[in-house]
Amino acid sequence: MNKLLLATALGLTLFVSACATIEPIPVTRKLTAKTMVQLGQTDIIFGTNHEGIRAGWTSAGAAPATPGYYYVPPGTSPLAAGVGAGIGHAIGVAIVDAAPSARAKKNASKINTDIDKKSLDKAFIQKIKEAMVSGTVTVGEVSTAEFKRKDPVPQDKIKLISRYTLAEDASAIRVDATITYENDAISYKTPYDFDGKPPKKETKGPLYRNTFSYHSDRFEVPALTDEVKTTLVDAIRSQYDEDFTVVEDTKIDGKNQEKRLKKLLSRRNKALEQAEDGKFSKTEKAILLIDNWRGSGSPALNLAIEQGQLFIAQMLVLDINNASVPRYETAEPREKPGFFKGVSQGFGPLGNEDYSVLTTANDGRKVVRLDSGTLSGAYFSYPESGFSNYGNAYKIDK
Repeated sequence: MNKLLLATALGLTLFVSACATIEPIPVTRKLTAKTMVQLGQTDIIFGTNHEGIRAGWTSAGAAPATPGYYYVPPGTSPLAAGVGAGIGHAIGVAIVDAAPSARAKKNASKINTDIDKKSLDKAFIQKIKEAMVSGTVTVGEVSTAEFKRKDPVPQDKIKLISRYTLAEDASAIRVDATITYENDAISYKTPYDFDGKPPKKETKGPLYRNTFSYHSDRFEVPALTDEVKTTLVDAIRSQYDEDFTVVEDTKIDGKNQEKRLKKLLSRRNKALEQAEDGKFSKTEKAILLIDNWRGSGSPALNLAIEQGQLFIAQMLVLDINNASVPRYETAEPREKPGFFKGVSQGFGPLGNEDYSVLTTANDGRKVVRLDSGTLSGAYFSYPESGFSNYGNAYKIDK
């Protein structure tokens, strides 16, 4: 029977299958000192980023291991799931997902309006070049390429895939990257001990693999005063006025246009009604906070992108020149608190794993390295206020 290990703190879903009789190991892989010398000056290839800033949201189809997520287990009666009787599981999920999915799509569209997506790669490439000028492994040529799921793995090149994600409530931006190096001419030898032969997945694959994640400073939702409520109502009206204009300018037949406008009007009226209920929904939080990130001149957005790229570049040059082997086990047995708790509650940035604080800035921002678990060896940078929620699904601006 297979064991499923799930990690989503980076917005990645990593599924690692292992025989139940084999001890789990981290997905991170580190170069050996010998391999570093073999690499020397190595080319880097960036996966072209066409998404810009994507928007996170929580799908009803989330894994049940994620507390607080609405989960509709396969086989559950739709009536029991609270989405009405007489419909199937997939339809039930779609109904529950409709509002958060639409919110995320709207957020992605708004935040990408004035962004030059190609410039994201250009700025990142420059930071990598500036960072990787010393060490056993340094950067040679840097290029970009399109990567699809079944494309062959690039050989003898460091491959970097970057992502930029807006939090569910638009309170923060996350910049993260998965970085790998593969070379079939150099044999991979697992550093871990197994009873008998190593599992097949530990006999091949990348010589280096790690993940890096930067969490921006957060915008806090203001207290719900009468003034803020008025601001919210005005923002809802303004948002839907933009939507009405888009539909009216779209070249579709009159009947379909009328249908869309009627649906928008119904949604707007419902949103205005909910704005008076005395509490913030995720949608309302996003409506209040999204303008902090809008436009190419947004100081918050520019700073989040710049600092996120810089963090990843600096950590990469340190990590790819470090031959230490990540461990899976925690140093001491500890309580299992569930999937995710912040460091303010005594737990690391991913569940209850061990971590080391590498630096703490004057404003309280920390850089940490996970020291146990599936993502042991991964690096995080996060503000004193902690982590925002990025959900388990994403919408991009097309």
